[in-house]
Amino acid sequence: MRVSFFRNWIRSSRIFTAHVNLALICLTFSIVSAKAHGPEQNVSFRATPLNLTAPNAYRTASGAPGADYWQQQVNYKIDVVLDESQRRLEGKAAITYINNSPDTLAFLWFHLEHNRHREHSVNRRALNAELMTEVEQTKDRLPIETLTKLNLLETKDFGFNIARVATRAGASLDYRVEDTLMKVDLQTPLAPGKRAELIIEWGLNLVDSRLDARGGYEYFANNDTYTYAVAHWLPRAASYTDYGGWNVKPFMGQNLTSWLAGEFTLEFGSYDVSITVPADHIVAATGELANPREVLTKDQQARLAEARKADKPVFIVTPEEAAENEKTKDSASKTWRFTAGNVRDFAWTSSRKYIWDGMRLRQTPQNGEPANVLVMSVYPNEALPLWPKYSTETVAHTLQVYSRFMFPYPYPVAISANAYDISGMEYPMLSFNRGRPADDSPIEERIFTKDERNNLVALIIHEAGHNYIPMVVNTDERQWAWMDEGVNTFLQYLTEAEWGDDFVAWSSGNDPSIVDFISEHMTSGESMPIMSELSTFKSPYRDVYTKPAAALVVLREVVLGREAFDDAFRTFAQRWRFKRPTPADFFRTMEDASGQDLGWFWRGWFFSDEYLDFGITRVSEYTASTFNPDIERNLKQQAYKKPLVQKRNEADGVKTLVERRPHIAEEDPRFGLFGVSEKDRADYQELLESLSDEERATFESEIERGRYIYFIELENVGGLLAPIPMLLTFDDQSTKTMTVSEFIWRKGKPKIRVIVPSDRKIASVTLDPEHGLPDANRYDNSYPTVISSGRISIEKADDD
Repeated sequence: MRVSFFRNWIRSSRIFTAHVNLALICLTFSIVSAKAHGPEQNVSFRATPLNLTAPNAYRTASGAPGADYWQQQVNYKIDVVLDESQRRLEGKAAITYINNSPDTLAFLWFHLEHNRHREHSVNRRALNAELMTEVEQTKDRLPIETLTKLNLLETKDFGFNIARVATRAGASLDYRVEDTLMKVDLQTPLAPGKRAELIIEWGLNLVDSRLDARGGYEYFANNDTYTYAVAHWLPRAASYTDYGGWNVKPFMGQNLTSWLAGEFTLEFGSYDVSITVPADHIVAATGELANPREVLTKDQQARLAEARKADKPVFIVTPEEAAENEKTKDSASKTWRFTAGNVRDFAWTSSRKYIWDGMRLRQTPQNGEPANVLVMSVYPNEALPLWPKYSTETVAHTLQVYSRFMFPYPYPVAISANAYDISGMEYPMLSFNRGRPADDSPIEERIFTKDERNNLVALIIHEAGHNYIPMVVNTDERQWAWMDEGVNTFLQYLTEAEWGDDFVAWSSGNDPSIVDFISEHMTSGESMPIMSELSTFKSPYRDVYTKPAAALVVLREVVLGREAFDDAFRTFAQRWRFKRPTPADFFRTMEDASGQDLGWFWRGWFFSDEYLDFGITRVSEYTASTFNPDIERNLKQQAYKKPLVQKRNEADGVKTLVERRPHIAEEDPRFGLFGVSEKDRADYQELLESLSDEERATFESEIERGRYIYFIELENVGGLLAPIPMLLTFDDQSTKTMTVSEFIWRKGKPKIRVIVPSDRKIASVTLDPEHGLPDANRYDNSYPTVISSGRISIEKADDD
């Protein structure tokens, strides 16, 4: 009978500790079920597609834009006047809508997002409902902040006052306002490839910035003046897409309990905007200043020219000039003109309080990007000394890092504005950022804290980073918020990591690792699939910002590796530069360019609420049996441990029967505790003869090596899949890092065993030693178990 020696070749030694690396594929491994499951495949590895839009002529199966990809274009020429006494805008826009779709359009939709502040808007009605949901079961609450906002809403008639909608020739067009949207009926349907030209005139009362984190005015009582952050201020054409038609979701804004607004996706086009403001104001806006000679002094013009060549920030408007501007109010006005091409929105900020600095950022252009970018900041004296030290430098740092991961910055300017002190928001080439020193000492004595520095730097990185996504890679936050905020938070995290060792990332909740930070949330019961509808998130910051960012960190650092991930991510960014991608386009491009099937990853992170928790449940150490009875006898003698009862009998002087009656003792060696018979030797010879030459050579080679064989039993408690990095530490204190493939779970089993041969004795095993995974329970990640250590606060006892 031929007997495979692999059936019985392992001799049990003792449970010790070990680890495995399937990346070293030369090692033999087995997968053994710990429970009686059927042979079904783990659903994470199903070959069926995710619930995504099928490939078509607009979007290919590779994730690239298709041969018939299209998007609309909308161009604006605008004149707007700021009436500072009324804090009101009066505007007129000549709009050219170009229909690049294959559809004939009978009407156009426009966003009127300030209408959310009207009394009967969806936002106001939802706001009141949100107030009720804040009430505790046994106690009504009315925070003063809530009362302040409700009172501010009663001060004016907010929202758009549409004065006229007409053709370019002057014929009136019918329109209907629906909450934060306006439907304009065209005189004749707009055929594919044709354009519609229309005029819209409107008035708009600006809101106190305490009402709207997206923009408004901020009042400074010390000198009775204002700063203005002007956003969502004009009727903007809503998006019309191949995947959703018109985007007619009402804009909810940031109501009192839900600050994630679900922003906007708009159409690319050109803007030519003339902004008339008080003559002592400084204006910063999307686009390039087209008339500096008309609005700047000669000294300021010279400093602006100097900034275009400077490698460090230089003042264009000095703190001293800004301080003088604050003292008086000029009754005259000036018109600032800005032009911008291939942008999807336009915002601006204005104040007599502004200090203005700038510097040059050099870059290697591609596809027509500028070689030099003018990076600038505007801010009031209240922001000193924090802003001149960090704002412009942070914007430049952000553009440098993002460009490396995506593409060179495509616009001529990038601006950070300290327009109000409650939030942060992004627009093309311009971001509004909070953050000033709390210290109100005189400027020359004022200091800022490390937290104030970190919060400002992190916020500017985040908001300036949005210049890339969604301002160029035109993602749709109304439908898939994570593509905007989550992907940008991932890039923000990488940018923060290149700031310096003293910087702790705001994006990860002041935890140095965004991966460690998200693990607690994923087991909290609040976590939801990333692809959930925006309004359903229980914890929008974590599920929309941090969880997608952590997922991409895991994908880069653990699953794909940096080289493959960075190449695939850059491919996605460049494919969809100035275009509108969907999640399917992102998922497919990442697989197409990396060469990896990542369906299991997308399902786990983006379509489920599973969490990650791997653990070591058992480790066994073995050496290969020789099957030679004479050799094995000696080894058994060396390993033999006499039972406790026998050892204590000897200590107590208890005589055995054989000791008391020696005549019954057997002299035949077969009857010894480790006896070997001739039959045992014959069976051994038969085993050797049953092996083929190849099998015998393998067997004898393994016996000669005398290496250890480790069985490591791993458990997947959370359900989420990932490759598992492992650290083996040997008894000589040397180490080896290995990785177990995610495909070990392909049969859907909760436990697996992996075999690891090793020439050295393993002393300990650690899963994920560098915390690349958001493992929810790290207490079972080491074998033998490691005692956790830390600091505990000694607290005063409660009086109760």
